[in-house]
Amino acid sequence: LTQSLTPEDVTSIEDAGELAVLRYESTNADWIAMNYERLADVKLREALCWAFPYEDVRQGVMQGLYEETSGPVTPTTLGYPEDGFIFTFDLEQSQAALDESDFDVSETLEWVSNESSAVSQQVAQLFQSNLAELGITMDIRTMEEGALTDLNYGEAPASERPHFIYWGWWPDYNDAWNEIYPNFHTDSIAPNGSNATYYSNAQVDELLDSIAEGTPGEEYDAAIAEINDILVRQDPAAIFIGALQWYTVMQPNIKGFTPNPIYINTYNVYDMYREG
Repeated sequence: LTQSLTPEDVTSIEDAGELAVLRYESTNADWIAMNYERLADVKLREALCWAFPYEDVRQGVMQGLYEETSGPVTPTTLGYPEDGFIFTFDLEQSQAALDESDFDVSETLEWVSNESSAVSQQVAQLFQSNLAELGITMDIRTMEEGALTDLNYGEAPASERPHFIYWGWWPDYNDAWNEIYPNFHTDSIAPNGSNATYYSNAQVDELLDSIAEGTPGEEYDAAIAEINDILVRQDPAAIFIGALQWYTVMQPNIKGFTPNPIYINTYNVYDMYREG
């Protein structure tokens, strides 16, 4: 079994000790995408980032399957900025940023979850509780997976999209650009790509375009670090949760499995064998 259980199931199987549970790093990053047009105030988005229950999600809901990271790239991906800024849960910081924003707390925010994802709904409820302490109301709505996919990748304008969507991505190859461009470049705004929340920052676009054709390592790393700082701290594009640890559950006598952090849902079957 690969990535098809709840986090509680994974922990229970590990504790039972009858099956082998292999946890391993991936290039899969998860985040809460914020509707850039409906949440246009940068101080509001900063406040929302400070209000998110990061550790409750990483260690509670996800049972340790998330690693704290900065931005949409994982430490296993080339270009990851090791010293990138990372938000923590801090309601005082959140309130201070909210006070600097123009947000009217009488406005109700909306989170849409996949109706089959218990994790998304649990995370939404934790976030909802924190926002309530700031006087912000957030409604949680669920949609069938197919309908939600159509919404995310379709032509609906930002005004018809929710304020928050639970999102995740991993690159086609080991490269930070390939993780960032599809989700945050203006040219990737749906239906042209997977930028489902209309994030658009001219500096991010310019930097991504400047390294698209290949750039020497140090210049590339510097550009990715600058892009990351914009997406995380200067002009928050999302609430970045972290790198998702993948897992595989096998009979203990199955040997030879080697996880692939890029093609993370595949098996090297020709190297695998049953022992005994």
